[in-house]
Amino acid sequence: MYRTCLPVLGEGFNMIETSKEVRSVLYIEDNPLWQRAIRRLFGKKIRLVIAPTIDAGWKAYREDPRGFTVIVFDGSVPIYDLASLPLDVANMVDLAREIRKTYTGMMFAASSDEEMNVKLLAAGCNSRVQRKMDIIKLVTDVLGL
Repeated sequence: MYRTCLPVLGEGFNMIETSKEVRSVLYIEDNPLWQRAIRRLFGKKIRLVIAPTIDAGWKAYREDPRGFTVIVFDGSVPIYDLASLPLDVANMVDLAREIRKTYTGMMFAASSDEEMNVKLLAAGCNSRVQRKMDIIKLVTDVLGL
């Protein structure tokens, strides 16, 4: 186990412990440029699952609910198959709230829209980034890379 400081809005920094052996990220992101950048940065170092839609993110989480060290939420991601989602999930905020019901790991809001980040924090995310690029450092720090 190792320890790292994690910024938490309004609370300063919290110390968390994470196993170096379990390094996996579910990144729910629809922008192909960000998907490529994240794959290039983390692809070989960790288990990385990129979900381009809300329903793909839900499916990836449901298939392995304890398998992710970190879950990252972009703010505005489309839904492809509404029927595959729980009835009360219609957007990313709902998805974060639904996942938080059973997920105890780290969840980060990584939208370029600050208002969306605030909503994602209220839905259960542990922290948010001021600039979208900051998510790279935050995930790197938490995973000890």
